[in-house]
Amino acid sequence: MQDLQVLVRCLSGKVLCRVAASADEPVEAVKDRVAAATGICSAEQRLLWGGREVEESLKDAPAHQELQLTLLRRPKEQAEWLQRVAQAESLSKAPELIREDREVLMAAVKVDDDALQWASPNLLADQSVVLEAVRRCGFALACACASLQADREVVLAAVARHGLALESACESLRADVEVVLTAVEQDGNAFQFAALQLRGDRDFVLRAVQQNGYALTYAMPELRGDREIVAAAIERTGWIWECGARVAQFGGWALQCAAQELQADRDLVLSAVHRDGAALSFAGRLQEDREVVLAAVQQSGEALAFASQELRADREVVLAAIDESAMALEHASDELRDDEALVLRAVANGPALRFASPRLRGSRAVLRRALPREEEALRWASEELRADRRLQKVARRCGQVQEELYKYPESSIDGMVEQRVEELQQYRRQVERNQRLASEGIEGNKAGAVLTVAA
Repeated sequence: MQDLQVLVRCLSGKVLCRVAASADEPVEAVKDRVAAATGICSAEQRLLWGGREVEESLKDAPAHQELQLTLLRRPKEQAEWLQRVAQAESLSKAPELIREDREVLMAAVKVDDDALQWASPNLLADQSVVLEAVRRCGFALACACASLQADREVVLAAVARHGLALESACESLRADVEVVLTAVEQDGNAFQFAALQLRGDRDFVLRAVQQNGYALTYAMPELRGDREIVAAAIERTGWIWECGARVAQFGGWALQCAAQELQADRDLVLSAVHRDGAALSFAGRLQEDREVVLAAVQQSGEALAFASQELRADREVVLAAIDESAMALEHASDELRDDEALVLRAVANGPALRFASPRLRGSRAVLRRALPREEEALRWASEELRADRRLQKVARRCGQVQEELYKYPESSIDGMVEQRVEELQQYRRQVERNQRLASEGIEGNKAGAVLTVAA
């Protein structure tokens, strides 16, 4: 730690105070001492050294010399707003004078995504301010003046943060290869704002989908029928089959990605479902292909919903599905939902009792298997079982155990399971020992055969 003597003067040269400081401490600590000596609050102080404002510390100050700083006093209103924006207060209620204040705006855009929209026109044309804003929130590019929406450095920074900010870039930059690829890498949906010539350029589209498979959604129709491009898109994203229609459920898009003939390409479909079983929903006749469906349900059990009726009645396929997700039982055939062994396997894997047949929802054995995995399993049981007080007690106890487990990290639960297994093994060894002693006519240590499980 380097001790310094700091002499503080005002702009006229008048000495205001002397304070002690350390080179490695933050400048705020120095300002607090100056405030104590002069009565000028820290927020109003700008400390200059060699013509530059000290923003972090005095680490570059020369040793064993008195350091001379110049204090410039901020207007109280500016100091007040600097404090307010530091606490993420919006500039929406700031007076016009503050919205024109570069220092306040620069501080605001570092903490508030929306700050730039309240800036004065002059600051919307200030590259440093806008650059700082788009590095935090790319969408702030929409507020910048037209000249900065055509500034390559600013636009690159914006799309690197939020790819969809490409929408606010000028036309020429939406045709810029590096800019568009940067945007697409961040968000494949940004490709919709690329220039038409890029969306129709085979080589560029191939590069784009290699960055982000979702870009295929916005390629020209003839390129969505290009097998190499579609295969590359699958490699970079789990599903692309008719992804426009699928996204329409969430985002309102209605574009179809791959051409129909490629949706029937078995190798491509297999590649897709290996990455995301839900791709099976767009596989057409291949939903009847046993190998394709098995691959899909092994990746996502609930993809069973998209399999053909025949395969939803295939015991091996359904077992693979419920092993991946117990909820897949919902999509099994009526016959398999009445298969006791299969349903027992499903409810042991997760909350699936509601999808069992009425007969099995009335099975005491099935309900007992389900309760440890599903707190509300009793709700789906038959009326007779719901009225059984012993089962109600078991259900409450299972619920309490689940609540306890939620309090512990997974690693702790693993440790508890290992401890329980070890205790059971000890118990088994003790029982075997007592049985052996009994067969020899020797009284065993009965107390030793009692298993005590830590709470």
